[in-house]
Amino acid sequence: MMPHQKFKRRVFYVHGFDPRGARTYHNDMKTQSALYQQRHGVDISIGARKRQAEHAVGWMVETDQTSTQYTYLAWDDIVMNRLRRPFWLTFWQGTKTFFTWSFKGLFWHWLRANLTMGMMVL
Repeated sequence: MMPHQKFKRRVFYVHGFDPRGARTYHNDMKTQSALYQQRHGVDISIGARKRQAEHAVGWMVETDQTSTQYTYLAWDDIVMNRLRRPFWLTFWQGTKTFFTWSFKGLFWHWLRANLTMGMMVL
């Protein structure tokens, strides 16, 4: 019988418009994997965060069956620059985008395609 070989994978994570950073996601993964381990009895090891490049932080996630290199690709610098702008500028750009999309028919097309997301914009 052949020895069991671990399934290896690499995950690249690009977060949404969220300035919290890799530390938050790493801590969330540790917390949630501990809960999963408690409920299901699966041994999960979350490695330390290590900077891989200027905008990439990674850590290993190990179980009996898998070995995952998790890479968090950061764009916090862009997010923070957008959040520093005055509110009126953000409001103006949002209003301008809404009317541009409406006049071109894009907003109504989007609303028909996905009612929930369209209603969030309204």
